Amino acid sequence: MRALCMFMGMSFFVLLPVTAFTADKKFSPSFDCAKASNQVEKAICADRVLSELDVVMADRYKKALGAASDKKALKSSQRQWLKQREKCAKASDVFQCVQKSYRDRLSQL
Repeated sequence: MRALCMFMGMSFFVLLPVTAFTADKKFSPSFDCAKASNQVEKAICADRVLSELDVVMADRYKKALGAASDKKALKSSQRQWLKQREKCAKASDVFQCVQKSYRDRLSQL
């Protein structure tokens, strides 16, 4: 019985952080969702995974821009990527398309 209680107590503590994390509904991307102007931006604002990818992208882009020898080329490629990402609005699964777009771009930076 004591072993069972210890096991149950341990599992409670192991699950507590996961439960606490998933219960928190507050999340936000790197931009102001009140200004989201298209379907892709609204999808990013509505989804924790996409919001987190957006924050990672903003951080990675900022670091890459600081280290870039050709900042103009990097800015241009980021603008091109944003245009491609916006095409996800026409995808049958906007979430999957946007997620793939972020993962692909992150692998390039």
